[in-house]
Amino acid sequence: MLAAYYSSFGGPEVIKLGDQPAPLLGKDEILVKVRASALNPVDYRLRQGQFQWALRRKLPKLIGADFAGEVVQSNHPDYRKGQAVFGQVSALKGGAHAQLLVAKPHQLAPKPDNLIWEEAAALPLVSSTVVQSLRDWVKLQSGESVAIIGGGGGVGTMAIQYARHLGATVTAVGSTGKQSLMEELGADHVVDYTQERLTGQYDVVFDAAGQQTWSEGKNFLKKGGRWLTLQPYPKYYALMALTWFLPKKLKVMLNRVNAKDMQVIRELAETAILQPVIDSTFTLEDVQKAYERLESGHCAGKVVLLH
Repeated sequence: MLAAYYSSFGGPEVIKLGDQPAPLLGKDEILVKVRASALNPVDYRLRQGQFQWALRRKLPKLIGADFAGEVVQSNHPDYRKGQAVFGQVSALKGGAHAQLLVAKPHQLAPKPDNLIWEEAAALPLVSSTVVQSLRDWVKLQSGESVAIIGGGGGVGTMAIQYARHLGATVTAVGSTGKQSLMEELGADHVVDYTQERLTGQYDVVFDAAGQQTWSEGKNFLKKGGRWLTLQPYPKYYALMALTWFLPKKLKVMLNRVNAKDMQVIRELAETAILQPVIDSTFTLEDVQKAYERLESGHCAGKVVLLH
């Protein structure tokens, strides 16, 4: 099958598109013909070698976690041949940027009827990250205030929408060209970080872009406030334990795909509570260009491959 992969660590130039062995279908697994797949920062961070200890023995490495497509073969009773699905496989394993992909039942769900392929592919990882972050990790409540750093990115655009759904007052921080988008998504206040600094204090600060440090972010928290990052730095895990006893809490979010949240995301999309934001689309053949776009740091929403 045709698939995107790399055999050495580096920039987008190490990505190759070529023939790779088709995946084998195991017990309770589903074989999917991929129609679209989305790019995520974790994909290029793995390729850059940030987690070489976990990947060195797995080269060549397939790429991609988010996908949408049609079931080709199913060993699970909940899925049938020809069914439209969307989902998220492990980025460590990869394989979404390919013609065929094998997923486990907890990694996918029926595709929302109101979304086209590229929109469905843009949802899983960012949406599950946001839902788990705001619902579970910081327990954002109606009437609370939240500042979303990186509000114009893939995670940030979902966070604005979901925070508004939860009834919070949203301040979104992004670059100049993303102000209108963040307002359209429901942000009550927008901050152009190229022109001004974030001010005030919030119940929650969600650093969706990895632009803050705890020493900076805690200054924007009210007493009882929670600062949440997606950066899995060892020092933050130690600090998270220490802040358990302090009036301001640090949280380090780890995404865990599960069947329940895949269904939640599907329902949120079908009711237009979460609407995918797509920055640009490329063909699978232009996968290098797609990653160049993502890594430019100027994306408003998601970059998606059409297969």
